[in-house]
Amino acid sequence: MTMNNRRTETVKRWTKLAAVPVGVLAAGAMVLGATHATVTASAWNKDNTVRSGTWTKSKVTSDKGDKAVVEVSGLMPGDKGNAGVNYTFAPSKADGGYESRGHVVLRVDKATDADGKVVPAVADSELAKHLHLAFTIDQGKGVAPKVVEKTLAEWWQWGQGEGGRSILLDTKLNRNDPKAPENASKVGLTWSLDPQAPEKAAKSTITFDLGAEIDTVA
Repeated sequence: MTMNNRRTETVKRWTKLAAVPVGVLAAGAMVLGATHATVTASAWNKDNTVRSGTWTKSKVTSDKGDKAVVEVSGLMPGDKGNAGVNYTFAPSKADGGYESRGHVVLRVDKATDADGKVVPAVADSELAKHLHLAFTIDQGKGVAPKVVEKTLAEWWQWGQGEGGRSILLDTKLNRNDPKAPENASKVGLTWSLDPQAPEKAAKSTITFDLGAEIDTVA
């Protein structure tokens, strides 16, 4: 092979190798040019905003506050009386429920005898055996009010729990609107002592609570 041939071969070899970096540089120049594109027009919908509202947890209120609805002393055989309380249920989405229920609950706490001793089981109290409690519950739906009556001894036996026993008097499905007039229960209470109540029932005491609860279903 002559010298001239070797030179020609060398030139060709370098010409092929040099073609690669030239192509890479050309491609790089194209990418750099794209990152510096000029925006010629635009449209913006500015200040999109999400604000949380004001809310409170579900509430139940009584028009008697936390005061006793019934306070009777000196009860005699044949005596009777009545009282009333209104409960309002205010459900809230803050509790995570898609519906709520309102309950009216009686809780019979304890009984004491003529000597002031606690009667372990209220059903054994002579006063409880002869003292009747009747509840009239008006849910405001245009239907006849619900009326239930039992002696305190029967209420206690019907209830659940240790010591004091809770009895569900009524339950209702509330509307989602916390201000809906339907979200209220008017509770009337009538008490009476049997005319034939024995002397053992004298000077005895029974305490009970009346209240309302609200729960939510997720």
